Amino acid sequence: MSLNKSKNSKLLSTKEIVTSSDLLIAIGGDGTMLNCSRIYGSKDVPLLGINLGKLGFLSDIAPDDVTTSLVEVINGKYLTDNRFFLEASIKDDKESFIALNEIVIHSGSIAQMIEFEIYINDSFVYRQKADGVIINTPTGSTAYSLSGGGPIVHPEVEAITLLPMFPQSLSSSSLVVKDSSLIRLVLTQSGSPCQASFDSQDKINFRGKKEITISKSSSQLTLIH
Repeated sequence: MSLNKSKNSKLLSTKEIVTSSDLLIAIGGDGTMLNCSRIYGSKDVPLLGINLGKLGFLSDIAPDDVTTSLVEVINGKYLTDNRFFLEASIKDDKESFIALNEIVIHSGSIAQMIEFEIYINDSFVYRQKADGVIINTPTGSTAYSLSGGGPIVHPEVEAITLLPMFPQSLSSSSLVVKDSSLIRLVLTQSGSPCQASFDSQDKINFRGKKEITISKSSSQLTLIH
């Protein structure tokens, strides 16, 4: 498909969009909002979502209400809703990743478990063998974590939830900690393949004994309603 451009049109880079925008309008479903949140929202550009998807937890303006809603926003009649991101990094790796909903650490294969230890603020919590673990924000509590039986957490609650995925245990439940907590996940099996997923969009693969640190990011998302 070709893109017709007028003589005066210009394709802006991400940096140019961030520095020149007072508001970004995301048209689509929650997947579109998640992508825009990480790319633009994490850089202090407020987001307004127009829902063309099914659920619309983040983008709550219906297509039929676009004109009315935009006029109200332009006239200053809107509400702001702040959400925090999670940030993760692998020890001895300079690159870091952020997620608005959840970070999922798993084997990357069906019916294959990983072994890991969880530390909160350097205090040992438990050792687990499971398909993986979901670490989510309150925003993500109505996403993948919910399908795994995790608790629904109000967006204003300052908390992070850890939910084991199909644990090999007779008693295992989700763990809710303060959002200021430093979470450290240590993979204990050498040579085992593993994958980290960020909002089910960005993914990294690694192998062997690794240490992953997860905490609240300094970046914050501002949603406009």
